[in-house]
Amino acid sequence: MSLAPPVAAWVQNALSEILNATMQPAFDRAFDACFAADAAVVRNGAPVPRDAYKTALQDIKFPQQTAAVQFPGAVSAREGPGRGPLETGIVGGFFEAQLRQGEPGGRPWQLNILTTSFIANVDSDASVVPDPPITDFDARRISKFTIVDRVRVIPF
Repeated sequence: MSLAPPVAAWVQNALSEILNATMQPAFDRAFDACFAADAAVVRNGAPVPRDAYKTALQDIKFPQQTAAVQFPGAVSAREGPGRGPLETGIVGGFFEAQLRQGEPGGRPWQLNILTTSFIANVDSDASVVPDPPITDFDARRISKFTIVDRVRVIPF
């Protein structure tokens, strides 16, 4: 029996990890652990490559001192566990992230408020293999991410 979180909680946790990362290596690990390598992203009505979405998030976030992320709620239409031991499916939700920008140890110079509504298709990704091999591994990834987002910039 797996202690993995339900699919809606998994999406919230994975997105929070990305948004809370203050250093580039942590951001890269969190992004890759959230999005499949071939994830389809539709942002504000236009398809964008996964890497272009990653770059857009980096531009909003860095250099970042702190983040405060709130998910007022999320709902899911589950497909699992019939397709495997982990719950998969479609998750819809909304979040607001307040990203305080500034150099580490320096004075912050602006606050970016990212408001996003999303629909995330979460599937088990067979291309993800743990190293070293372990049996209880969460290979869920977002395979399709449809979002409407907006960034407000508040200078200090």
